[in-house]
Amino acid sequence: MRVNNSGEQRTNNGGLRRRFPCVAMLILALITHSAFAGQSSDRRFLDGLRERGLFRLAERYCRDRLAEPDIPDSRRAEMVIGLARSLADRAVNSPPADRPELWRQAQEEVDQFVRRHPENSRLPLVRLQAALGLLARGELARQEARLVADNRPLLDEAKEQLRAAIRQLQELNEEVKALLRAGTPPRARAPGRVEPDRLTAHELASLAKNIQYQLARALRNQGRCYGSDSPDRANSLTQAVQLLDPLAGLDSTDPLAWKSRIDQIVCYRLLADYATAARKLDALARQEPPPAIVLRARAEQIRLALANDRLADAVDALALGNRIDRSTSAELNFAWLETCLAAWRAAAKAKDAQQTAGWEQKAGEMVRLIEQNDGPYWARRAEMLLAGYVRMSPEAGDLDTLVRAAESSYRSGRFDDAVAAYDRARKLAAQRGDAARAFELGYVAATIEHGRQRHQQALERYRQLALAMPDQAKAPASHLLAIRHAAALAKQQGAGSLDQYTVLLREHLKQWPGGTSAGWAGWRLGQLRQHQRDWQGAIAAYRGIAPAAPEFSKAVGAAAQCYSAWLTERKAAGESTEKIGTEAADWFESLIVGPDERWPQQWSPLAQQAAVNSAKLRLDYTPAGYARAAKILSAALAGSPNALPEWKSTAEALLVFSLAGEGRLGEAGRVLQRISAGPPDKLLDMLDGLNRLAADAQAEVRAELAQLRLGAIELLRPRVGRLSQSERQRLDRVQAGALADAGRTDEALQKYESLSKAFPRDGRIQEAHARLLSSRSDRASIESALSKWREVEKKSPSGSERWFRAKYSVASLHYRLGNRKQAAKIITLVKLLHPELGGPAMQRQFQDLLDRCRN
Repeated sequence: MRVNNSGEQRTNNGGLRRRFPCVAMLILALITHSAFAGQSSDRRFLDGLRERGLFRLAERYCRDRLAEPDIPDSRRAEMVIGLARSLADRAVNSPPADRPELWRQAQEEVDQFVRRHPENSRLPLVRLQAALGLLARGELARQEARLVADNRPLLDEAKEQLRAAIRQLQELNEEVKALLRAGTPPRARAPGRVEPDRLTAHELASLAKNIQYQLARALRNQGRCYGSDSPDRANSLTQAVQLLDPLAGLDSTDPLAWKSRIDQIVCYRLLADYATAARKLDALARQEPPPAIVLRARAEQIRLALANDRLADAVDALALGNRIDRSTSAELNFAWLETCLAAWRAAAKAKDAQQTAGWEQKAGEMVRLIEQNDGPYWARRAEMLLAGYVRMSPEAGDLDTLVRAAESSYRSGRFDDAVAAYDRARKLAAQRGDAARAFELGYVAATIEHGRQRHQQALERYRQLALAMPDQAKAPASHLLAIRHAAALAKQQGAGSLDQYTVLLREHLKQWPGGTSAGWAGWRLGQLRQHQRDWQGAIAAYRGIAPAAPEFSKAVGAAAQCYSAWLTERKAAGESTEKIGTEAADWFESLIVGPDERWPQQWSPLAQQAAVNSAKLRLDYTPAGYARAAKILSAALAGSPNALPEWKSTAEALLVFSLAGEGRLGEAGRVLQRISAGPPDKLLDMLDGLNRLAADAQAEVRAELAQLRLGAIELLRPRVGRLSQSERQRLDRVQAGALADAGRTDEALQKYESLSKAFPRDGRIQEAHARLLSSRSDRASIESALSKWREVEKKSPSGSERWFRAKYSVASLHYRLGNRKQAAKIITLVKLLHPELGGPAMQRQFQDLLDRCRN
């Protein structure tokens, strides 16, 4: 009875490790399964699937069988063993990141069986599989540890897993020996009932030998975790030899005999007893072993020569070939690779350039051969071996070899080694004049750091690469990635660390001003300057974006916001706004007119928005801008018959205002009359437009707009009865706002009080009512405003713009009432829940209020 996991000896027959199409393999699996009958066919079927690398199919087969009702205990145990083996095999053949979960699943399947079926007569076999899973994990970690630079974590893992495996194997060994001595099978499941699937004496004896063999394998691996002069190494290997002695003496028909003889030779070699190892190899050859063992012995012959510093003998052994009939050996192929690397090292040391290049090429060919024939487990080991040699050998001069080594290190999760290998490959490509390849390799190295979220390292690599080779097609993209990492660093370190981010944005615009990425960089720089309230810097960045850039349209809108904020500040400070306002309006108009300085026949959405922006600037910030505003708005309205209603209402409202401001009251009235004579919804749209204008206007302008709105409302009064309920609500809301802007506060409050009761869930009405109450300075009004803002807050979604405005207003009203601690507490809690505080504008308001609370 044999239960074993993937070890170091695996033999290929007829290229079975090559990957076949999944559908074809599924059909083959089904045919194979139907060709056998009885319990033993399950094991043969699963072995075939695993041999072909179809681990998931093997797992699915086992899970399906385990789900069958009334499954016999013996078959249940066999399926659990098969499932655990398949999971362990998949772990061995998987990238490092995928392994922990597979190891965990394999262990859990066995542990669950032990818990649920403690009296199953096949329990010793299942427990053996548990130990073999630990052994396989420790063996893999030990193998990979010798191939990486920082091997301490892997060695520690190997020792831990192997110690656990040895402990479990020793315990199981004693239990099976006790059963053999007693001459009785495991106890029955119930008194008076004999377990029909109990292990026979022959099976127990076979199991005992297998445990002994696996214990020797575990000890051999444990010994190899220590240095060559370590007593721990000698002790473990000596114990392994002693365990293998009786197994190696078994009749050659025993499945363990040949493997034990080979393993014993390996132990003698590792103990540096080369004479005994050579003698046993000779004896093995005289025993006429099967092809698989002959090939495995050749691998050991090569390693014995290499260990004994007889490179020429190892090279000569290559002439014996790596195939007998249709049999091949992955272990022998790996030994051939070790020989190629040793010969490469010797040639490089002798400064024989031709031999060095030849052996380097042969090493690469051997890695490719192993990849093609021996499956992912051996391919990964081969790649790691090559990568380890390249890392330690500065004489490696083949670019493809360096790249292969870098890729291997990356796939194995050795990212520092991968980056170093890519750096060497990049330098070599640059020395050979292959700038495109050099850039590509440097980009991959930077991307590894990007994937590890090592922002500063990735930033420096992307930036240096882009600036060193700015003409490469991906240079701008590389620099953009550097900018993104600078942004991530600034976010981590706080707003005070934006200098690096700013420098990179300006650097990008200077280096690639006409590139497709310039629009993105200009937009980001504008956003940054706008956040810093550097209005001139933001405007310059936005205006520098090319019209063809995807960001141009939103940059125009952002520039309008910055001009308005900048001019508002100047006006509040008593500074002149005429020059800047005129220059800004002229720029927006330049976006509309063509080369012939004529208005377009059909106005695009961008041109329409530019017209509104220009008009607003002239009306708000230039003393004589009414005429020009009226002219451009008239042209825009005439050329935009299919414009969006919201834009049209805003433009019409601005036109009415500009005509009235110019003194052309008759024309303004006619526009109002024309709008009021049409459908009521058109006049309401115009009133909404005036409302939007008033929201951003200065106090005196807001008062003038209020009079226009009130006048328009009077025009609509005769047709109020024909308005729908929603239209009457819109009209009442506009009237309430106009009354407030006109300074008729008491009337406005009465209107809002009525609207608030009629529409308790209308956020705009409730907020406007609260804002108007807040405008009064008497304590009763402030307390009423506080109550109303609390109501708005409760009805607004947490984190919404209205919710932030409500929170700020509540805190502000507490401050006005003298409750500074309460105001500060509210702001602190909001900041804890929402660190961004609703965006830059709200953030500044919250912070200013918090500063006042603390002073």
